[in-house]
Amino acid sequence: MNAAIVSAVRQKALVHATSIKNRGQLNAKFYYFTPDLKMVTNSTATLSDTSSTKYFTIASDMIVFSPSQSHVLMIFRCPHNKTGSNTCASNVLDQASFQYKGCLATPGGFFDANEDRRTDGNPDFKHSATRELNEECSKLFDNENIKYTDIQFLSAEFNNYRDIRWFTSTNYVPTLATQFTTKLIGPANHLPNVKGSDDACGNAYWIDVRIVASVYAQYHKVFDAFDQVETKFDEAKFDQFVKTHFPLNPTTGLPRNKLRDENNLLKNVKPDQYVIDFDPSVDYHYSDFAFDHCHNIVKAQKKFAKKESKDCTIL
Repeated sequence: MNAAIVSAVRQKALVHATSIKNRGQLNAKFYYFTPDLKMVTNSTATLSDTSSTKYFTIASDMIVFSPSQSHVLMIFRCPHNKTGSNTCASNVLDQASFQYKGCLATPGGFFDANEDRRTDGNPDFKHSATRELNEECSKLFDNENIKYTDIQFLSAEFNNYRDIRWFTSTNYVPTLATQFTTKLIGPANHLPNVKGSDDACGNAYWIDVRIVASVYAQYHKVFDAFDQVETKFDEAKFDQFVKTHFPLNPTTGLPRNKLRDENNLLKNVKPDQYVIDFDPSVDYHYSDFAFDHCHNIVKAQKKFAKKESKDCTIL
């Protein structure tokens, strides 16, 4: 593992850890939570307000671009029950899932502090990122031998400001979200056929990056605020923004599941379609995507643009 990546993750963890409030005990159903912040970050920061038990986990998100970077792979999840079983109808998108990210999930999975470690004791994020790229991303492509460039590390930060359930849950455990990116190797205009579903039963598509750019342009101030979370982030203001822009369940106050027809990006997609190109006549909305995925995709694009500079850390 590149020492710079380990250092970057630790630095982000230390910056955010003091502001994080673990509002309850670990939910035993979630086996992937790691019980000791120090195990991964060597931090002695306390995550719990009410208990001596400290929990946090690391999630890996992989942003996958087409060879020309004209499209990015996105998965729109279906609702699941507490055991992970698919409970959704074909026209329902998940907006109340474990990690509230609206309806969008890039390929990703959870870091295992017991397995994803190097002999020197440092966390092996490359292993986690590569595993999820292979298990959740490569499975999406139909009968193709997928090759991709070196995996690049983008950022790592706790998601307490991104999850509206943070304010109400009694067993919520903070997650350090790590983002990585790669692009496929092949002819510039080649978009491998996507089967349409991964092991989380989401619908997968190649999305035109111009769609992402249009949404980012509308809401860039919100996205940019994530980068100054420790000094300038207005938690109450963001909470109100989420409640304004996402449909909520009137009983629980949490995001309700969204019908496919309510998503401007997907409502006119045909059953056999796996590429969604930019349509200037469509009013793409923040809630068509969710939270900071647009922001992360833009950061990934900039990372590739600087790949020859010293700022670009490659795994």
